[in-house]
Amino acid sequence: MDKFTTGGSTGIDSASTTGSAVRFDHPEQLEALYQKDKAGFTKQFFAQYSSLEENPKTNLLARSWHARLTYRPERITVPMQERMFIVLSAALSGLLFKLPEWTGFVQDEYMIRYFPFMILPFLIVYLLWKRGADRRTVSVNLAGIAGFVLYMSFLPYEAGGDVLPLVMMHMLLTLWFLTGHAYDGGPGLGFLRINGDVAVAAAVLGLAGGLLTMISFGLFSLTPLDVEHFFESYVIYWGGPSIALGAFFLAETKPGLVSRVAPVIARIFTPVAAGVLFLFLMAFVFTDVDLYSDRSVLFVFNLMLIAVMALTLFSLANDSNDWYGADGSHADGSHADGSHTDDEMYADDEAHVYDETQAWESSSESGGWFRGAQILLIALALVIGLLALSAIVVRVINFGFSPNRTIVLGSNLLILVHLAWIGGVMIRSGAGRHGYQKAEQVIVRYLPVYFYWAVAVIFLLPLLF
Repeated sequence: MDKFTTGGSTGIDSASTTGSAVRFDHPEQLEALYQKDKAGFTKQFFAQYSSLEENPKTNLLARSWHARLTYRPERITVPMQERMFIVLSAALSGLLFKLPEWTGFVQDEYMIRYFPFMILPFLIVYLLWKRGADRRTVSVNLAGIAGFVLYMSFLPYEAGGDVLPLVMMHMLLTLWFLTGHAYDGGPGLGFLRINGDVAVAAAVLGLAGGLLTMISFGLFSLTPLDVEHFFESYVIYWGGPSIALGAFFLAETKPGLVSRVAPVIARIFTPVAAGVLFLFLMAFVFTDVDLYSDRSVLFVFNLMLIAVMALTLFSLANDSNDWYGADGSHADGSHADGSHTDDEMYADDEAHVYDETQAWESSSESGGWFRGAQILLIALALVIGLLALSAIVVRVINFGFSPNRTIVLGSNLLILVHLAWIGGVMIRSGAGRHGYQKAEQVIVRYLPVYFYWAVAVIFLLPLLF
């Protein structure tokens, strides 16, 4: 890169890099030059900073660039109390998983009744404590969790029955909503986004744990010690909760660690999932698949619909990172919730600078092919969902209502309406920031419907069946 000039033209002669002169009083051109060669720009800037600062015409901009290039965000320190809380929570959660073995509870019944309360309540308490919730809020949440535990304890259990397992799954969903409420008063987009980050972090921790297990088995196979029994009796019980709680702790306290990975995963899997659904539809049309009498086919259809709904929420929530940073802030200092921040506006990995150009380029890209992939995925899911819905209606007409058919019918209708609403808004709004804001609003506004559905299932299903 050529030297910066501070003469009458106040320009930067960068012909060797861009083929034309870049004026120092043109911030857009300076930004483009910086983005093209950050290391060269930074080196040349500091070599000439003194002369740039002395020139009245370049003094202010030179000092601004100096502050930008020398800025280093403060190191995030996590209080020891938080770390100890997560460690203690993982230990207690492991004890809850191990409890049937020590007390003589029937394992299957115990897990069906109490599985929702083994991890999520610890996260709720952790978030309430970290967010500085008042005593009344904490008391109400703890009382609600205790009430749910008592309710699950007194529900009748029938081996092989459907009611209690279905109530358990919806209790899990209800506690997830309570966790979201403790996180951001929602759940809102921030909570949906951190769920994606938690999934990524949990996958990495799980792979690391699996690798450590293989290495341990290999090493101790050379000794007379039986480590397999130790792993089966203890590591599995405490390892699972540790991964789940540890992943959430990492996503919460180190947001930059995985926040840039989740949008990449969304961009990879969204078009891939759309392709898989298209191929599945073709196979379904041209092969002999009996949707209306084969219960297993209907089960797969419903799992697919839930998976697509989750992928759509994950994709849209994380794709908004193109408009808003990992902390929820946009380049102009605004947040997704309308608030503003004055620091860390220009932070990135290499020079700790916010790369606004990349954000806009990525947004433009996602507004094109990626937006099309999202809409295609939703459209294909709607087609398959309607087929599944028709099969459920046929089974209800032929065999009447049952716990499973009632839940599948209701959940399918909720998901189909949500997907259709999201898809319609995305098509009408088009690409760009406005379109994503509209889609985000639809996601957040509809989430309470799932909560009310889950609560209704918890209390009404045992009465109806």
